[in-house]
Amino acid sequence: MNKEKFIKIEKPDNSKMCDLGYHVVNGHYRVCQSGTKTWVDTHLRKNRGKKVMYLEENLLFLYWNNKNNYEKINAVKGFPPYHELDPVIQFWLDYWKEQGIKFPEGLTPLHIKVLIAIESSFSVTARPKTTSAVGLMQILKGARNALNGTLYIKSNEVKDYHIYVTEVQLEDPIVNIAVGTRWLAHKFYLMRNHKDKSLKKTLKFYHSNDDAGEKYAEKILKLYEQSK
Repeated sequence: MNKEKFIKIEKPDNSKMCDLGYHVVNGHYRVCQSGTKTWVDTHLRKNRGKKVMYLEENLLFLYWNNKNNYEKINAVKGFPPYHELDPVIQFWLDYWKEQGIKFPEGLTPLHIKVLIAIESSFSVTARPKTTSAVGLMQILKGARNALNGTLYIKSNEVKDYHIYVTEVQLEDPIVNIAVGTRWLAHKFYLMRNHKDKSLKKTLKFYHSNDDAGEKYAEKILKLYEQSK
């Protein structure tokens, strides 16, 4: 049994969040030509360019300003309930679907919760020594680069909207699950020309497209059935 019984999720100050199309400029000193330092308070600034950018402050704003009421998701067998994650998982699945982003048929919030259990045992700070993975859904550097547009992807499904987050920001459960669910959907998109676009295949592809990925997907589906 995981010793961690509760994952702390805190709403940041409103000054640290903003809607899409804007970013937060933290308070700082501005040095004039004369050398005089002037303090500039934290403020919002409109983004440049036409691309939609999801920054940490945008992801947090979207979650904390939603009015949805979500039911509890079952606990994953062998783990504490972690019901504080339930609305986060459900919100991001709903949000990405509302943006027209598709997920494999049959995917439920409990599948995501089981995936988190397998990936990180619900540790928000999980960082394996052998990879660049971070947080609950173990987001790799390659995934971050793909979603922020710095890694070339032939299909380029994310070309019109990017997610820019840092490794440290991925330790926030809301940010991590936002990115992780979006990455899972992208993995599903990359399978669009495959005959097998099943949930199992998508889960396998989230891990790796080899035997290890196959065992990973089977483990998630088995634990899902045990947790229903």
